[in-house]
Amino acid sequence: MLVLDGMAERWGSVDESLNADLDDIDAHYGNDCVLVALDGDLVVGTGILLLRASEGEIVRMSVHRDYRRRHFATQLLAELIHVASEYGLNRIVVETNAKWKEARNLYEASGFKFTHSAPGAFGRESFFEFLI
Repeated sequence: MLVLDGMAERWGSVDESLNADLDDIDAHYGNDCVLVALDGDLVVGTGILLLRASEGEIVRMSVHRDYRRRHFATQLLAELIHVASEYGLNRIVVETNAKWKEARNLYEASGFKFTHSAPGAFGRESFFEFLI
């Protein structure tokens, strides 16, 4: 799976028990917005917008390494922002590992503002918000 492959690439291995939400995406994210980027029949990117009363949260953003720097992540993120706007959300939040410079740069280039960092289960986490 794309998300787990990306995590293994970053961390060297993945504990699948920590990613049970990916076993049944429809059951876990059925009331949220799940987007995929395709190249033909190949899934090359994904992003999920958790829909809350007035706020959304982006999770599971990932682009296949052979498709990075080709604007797939930027397009997915722009569409997630559009969906949030259509749902009338006021704010979108996202967190990423502080060491993942490419992810931090993507969010900032797309208009997200850094809000804070905090310790996380896998190192320091960076938090961002986008006001709609």
